Amino acid sequence: MADEHVGFNGRFAAALTRTVGSMWVVYFTTLFVLAWIALATFGPLHTHDPYPFPFLLFIGNVVQLLLVFVILAVSRSWAAPPTRVRCRPMRTLRRFSQGSCRSTITWWSRIAF
Repeated sequence: MADEHVGFNGRFAAALTRTVGSMWVVYFTTLFVLAWIALATFGPLHTHDPYPFPFLLFIGNVVQLLLVFVILAVSRSWAAPPTRVRCRPMRTLRRFSQGSCRSTITWWSRIAF
């Protein structure tokens, strides 16, 4: 993969996916929503965003609408056909130690979501 050209869009999509797909984002989002609910129920946000929390739902929907395009872009790059095939000995399985040709596509990119 080192000799293949990956453009700016590919690098940006990969970096964004690595960041957004991490558990730290899940923790941050959970804490943000719980803090918002606490402040909107008992704190100063009560007058601006009462119980069904319409503004919080609006923010969540906007984030989801923006990130759906990231998911589509990354799934498109994963579904691209491999540009080359590399052959090397398999060191993990002893009975297949004579060698094996593997595509540059990884096993998780073949999963149909």
